Amino acid sequence: MPLLAMEIRVAFERHAGFRPLRAVTDRDSLLHLASSCGNRRGTNIFTSSDYSRKIIPTIFFSVSGGSIVSLSVAQFLEIRTAEYNIVFAAAALFCLLLFTISRLELPHLTTEDHAIALCVGSILMIPRLQYLFEQQIGISLNVVCWDDWWHIQEMASIVYSEYFPPRSTFRPDDFLSFYYAPWLFGAAIFLAGPLATIKQALFINVAYLSLLIGYGIVYAGHAMFREDAARRRMLVGVIILYGGGVAYYSMLRRVYHVLTTGHLPADHPPWQAAPFGFNIHFENLFSSGFWAPHHVSAVVAIFFAAYCLSREMNAAARAVCGITLALAAFSSVFVTIGALPLLVWLVLRHRVPVNALLAVFGATAIIAAPLIWMYLCREGSGFIAFGALRGVWQRHPGVGFPAFIAALILMFLPIVVAIGLARKEPPAPWSFLLVCLPYLISTYFIAYSGANNYAMRGGLVPVCAMLYFSVPGLIRLCSLQIGWKLLMLPFFMGGLWQIVAFSTNAWQQYHKVSPFQAQALAANLRHGVAPDAAVLQAAGGVPHGWYLLETNKPAGKAALISPDRELINADNPYRLTLRRLVGAGER
Repeated sequence: MPLLAMEIRVAFERHAGFRPLRAVTDRDSLLHLASSCGNRRGTNIFTSSDYSRKIIPTIFFSVSGGSIVSLSVAQFLEIRTAEYNIVFAAAALFCLLLFTISRLELPHLTTEDHAIALCVGSILMIPRLQYLFEQQIGISLNVVCWDDWWHIQEMASIVYSEYFPPRSTFRPDDFLSFYYAPWLFGAAIFLAGPLATIKQALFINVAYLSLLIGYGIVYAGHAMFREDAARRRMLVGVIILYGGGVAYYSMLRRVYHVLTTGHLPADHPPWQAAPFGFNIHFENLFSSGFWAPHHVSAVVAIFFAAYCLSREMNAAARAVCGITLALAAFSSVFVTIGALPLLVWLVLRHRVPVNALLAVFGATAIIAAPLIWMYLCREGSGFIAFGALRGVWQRHPGVGFPAFIAALILMFLPIVVAIGLARKEPPAPWSFLLVCLPYLISTYFIAYSGANNYAMRGGLVPVCAMLYFSVPGLIRLCSLQIGWKLLMLPFFMGGLWQIVAFSTNAWQQYHKVSPFQAQALAANLRHGVAPDAAVLQAAGGVPHGWYLLETNKPAGKAALISPDRELINADNPYRLTLRRLVGAGER
């Protein structure tokens, strides 16, 4: 205890100016401090190193780390949902103190970096802005993307269940069992009382995750190219814009659709490898940020954990790293699986001490122990050998492998060329690239039921690694003649297309209105009260009518489709609770 008290005292002394005490004892730091005091730019909170090095990361870790810690505690103690806000606040405060004494500092950001991060976050959140004004609009709005129907039910399960773990709105006898840790922030705000509907809470949560993604991209650029602003800009640009040549093919088909029908289709561009006979899609970070920000928040968590593993860590920093890995695992299990090569490579490259690894993964295990049951004994989902192959390839899987490699090359052609051009330039640890590529290749042999998240989400970290290694070569390619630049252009239209397609879909859904939506909003505003029989009967005659109702229902959904089943799980003996440990029986 005295040691911990001393750590906390020293940490707060350091945070008086958010600068290490030892930093002001040498001549250079004193000169820097004096010059900052006389420099208006140095006193600007958005350009001060203190703000970007400490305050922003502390806020993000407090909220995100608090989400996974509070979820673990809530499930282990099976607390009442009415008490969750207290647990969340305590967990966030614990994470704030832990990060404070960890002495972890991220790179300094410039005013331009903050502008880029805020711009990226704003672009990602704006299409869902209509959710925030649902009560003023007067109807229960259609969702702007298909996935949000289920995110709403996840939040409804959390806030309207009496105890943790939450009961599913799809089947009240079973539990909500999905990677829903990233949605707990919005649920906590809704439980606090200021919001009228679940969709409003969903927007607040998406806004937070969007800013997390924006800052995560910018911080990654600084961590990877500390002294090279041009390479940092290129990395941010390629993450946002890169779509792949095969994706461009789908864009051309939609342009043809506009020319022949007069309107822009709002559906998601088909999976990149579909023209080759494969149900495989590799999304970039920006595209996934629109459709599934919780998966991308896992990528940010993985990158931050990797940053921690590459540095000297005290005991608190090891705990921070362990909590971050647990957050990633329960934000997206697929992203975490795809990131395992990165983590193994980092451990070996930086020769992380065994005692540090034991502390990191010990912290992860402690947080994960009450939650791991959610991934076990699942109903109706699993890994499938050659599950992404169609038609003749499925009948003859060995024959289709060359076509799959050709599809990969077409998807990543400029990236492959750029990596080749940069093979002699730093950074070029080919050992890491060689452990990332096998995961992308493994998607030919392994798929996951439902949407092929094994490729689409699990491939996010390996794809980001390829983009990182391509940056020096891409800068060289940009110096080529205009003809070569035009050939590269199709590969860098994916991000722009996602902005147009997603925003168009949001606008079109806003104008799809049925009389039932006003009834649904009235039912949703009666928090926790089951809708009456007439409303339930009307819901049956409207597309997604059941999902428009956010509040409790007297019975589960009659017919469950595959995405419904992915959110539920029956109780099983692997669920670890305090009552079970002390033999007090079931709640």
